[in-house]
Amino acid sequence: MRVLFVTWDGAGNLPPTLALISALSARGHEVIVLGHDSQESEITQSGGEFRRFATAPQLDQGKAQAGFDFASWLQGFNEVAARDFMAEASRVDPDILIVDCMMGPSLAMGWSIGKKLVALVHGVYSAMTPWSEMISAADLSLCCSYEAFDVGAKFPKNMVFVGPLRSVVAGRPYARKLAERPLVVASLSSGHQGPFQLGLLQRVCDALFTLPVEGLVTTGRGIAPEELTAGENVTIERNIDHGLTLPEASLFITHCGHGSVMAALKAGVPMLCLPPVADQPHNAELVKRLGLGEVLDVMVTPAVIAEAVTRLTAKGSFWGGNKVQKAAKSFAKKNTYEPRVEQAVELLEKLAG
Repeated sequence: MRVLFVTWDGAGNLPPTLALISALSARGHEVIVLGHDSQESEITQSGGEFRRFATAPQLDQGKAQAGFDFASWLQGFNEVAARDFMAEASRVDPDILIVDCMMGPSLAMGWSIGKKLVALVHGVYSAMTPWSEMISAADLSLCCSYEAFDVGAKFPKNMVFVGPLRSVVAGRPYARKLAERPLVVASLSSGHQGPFQLGLLQRVCDALFTLPVEGLVTTGRGIAPEELTAGENVTIERNIDHGLTLPEASLFITHCGHGSVMAALKAGVPMLCLPPVADQPHNAELVKRLGLGEVLDVMVTPAVIAEAVTRLTAKGSFWGGNKVQKAAKSFAKKNTYEPRVEQAVELLEKLAG
């Protein structure tokens, strides 16, 4: 089976793509991926054959871009990228097209040429309303989320939930330094979110320094750890494995990117949400609606952050306990599961015939 992916550097949309590339390659399928140069290394390491966009503009979420208007950029990019995608499809003649759900024109053109078409929904479906019509028109849509998290949403008949797909990598949890204290992990995206991000991370560091907790702050590829200062109870790293570390945490401070939220849900950890852009406010509202955390504005002060951390890490009253902590653990037990990547591959194989 020959599979052609088309994707873009949206930071959080790459992990499920890599997981599928790896699983398909392991089963002996040919996988070709059209994407941005910033994604090439990880795509090839996962077993995919990388192809760069011929004419569509480049994007690197690891780099700050002053005055960047994401919505306008995405619209213009999608129109050009769809033409590059069709040209690549004509060259490689794939059995299946797999298209990132936010690339509406590519979904439309893929549907029009009569190939088996799959929409890869890398986030919460209810946050993808601009592209919902094309997602539902595909032969199959793979949703890399937990159905129970998307409260009140109505899903298309072609949608199968396979959970937050991620490649399995060798790693180890963060080595605790103050094991007697609650661990608070903070991460505001693996990519660069905008000019506010550095200042907000610094205010998180300042807030954690004032509290009897152990703080672990990760900067991702967009910010160097040395750009932040922290007290002796706070460690700053560029990256850690959230899947291995969050089960040890008492709280996760997050920008509410989909991948980060899914990791916290799986670990049963309450969230303090600081959502700036894109689908993040929507995800944060779902966290709040389910009673799994609190939401604050990105311009919040260290003092307000510290107050929220204190509330969310408190052990609770003699009679009850912390309701948010209980809700997070209950959601994890009832509604989360290991990623169903093998099921996803089997569905693709069946679709190809």
